[in-house]
Amino acid sequence: TFTYAPLLPTVVNTSLDAATVNLSFFVPDARPGVRQSHTNLHGPDPNIGTFFSTARAPSPGQRGPGFLSATFSLPQNSQAGVYVVSYVNCMDGTSKNTYYYSTSFSSVFGVPSIQLVQVAAGDSAPPVLVGITPPVPAIVNTTAAAATVSLYLNLTDDFSGVNYCYLYYKATPSISSTVYCYAYAPRPPTFLNGSLLCSLSIPRYTIPTALSFDYLYCYDVIGRQLYLTSANLQMQGINLTTLS
Repeated sequence: TFTYAPLLPTVVNTSLDAATVNLSFFVPDARPGVRQSHTNLHGPDPNIGTFFSTARAPSPGQRGPGFLSATFSLPQNSQAGVYVVSYVNCMDGTSKNTYYYSTSFSSVFGVPSIQLVQVAAGDSAPPVLVGITPPVPAIVNTTAAAATVSLYLNLTDDFSGVNYCYLYYKATPSISSTVYCYAYAPRPPTFLNGSLLCSLSIPRYTIPTALSFDYLYCYDVIGRQLYLTSANLQMQGINLTTLS
């Protein structure tokens, strides 16, 4: 029978630093013996709070059942809530898989699922785009040389801090011309309010066309996502002039 010990520690506070959580379990296998396992730990919001771990047997050639230990790394300022291991996928020496799901876990502790209470101060919202400066030039000439259009993304975040953003323009009509830029927040300190430089590089001799703003993604440190389209930006009163 597949059995496990509780997640240790059972209460973790990541408001000041990252943390690790360990899961130990016993995997039954007669021959050729358990080799490794894959398992996950997901929080109240599976889109941002899912962590994975691979546990390998101490000796790849061991036969019979075995004890494995999986370690999960939770970043600083992880979202507060209950984190649950929903499955453990075990593989033996012949690469045959067996899945153990939380609904069928059998534990000496009599717990139907494995839970971790995460008591960090928590991050409750994605970054917020306050504005983009300066205005994008209406005409860019790449006849003599490549061109660079520099934009500053003015952002705020509620707790963990902005991590990075990327901004895309697309050709109109659609051809093989896409212009984009990445902007990374400096750390430390935690980037809660400020401007990130995003430089659009337009190659020399770019085919004459209109480049229209397509979308913007921004992420905070724990992975909460801000996604804005041109319609979203217009609703916020931000005007990105078409590049041409």
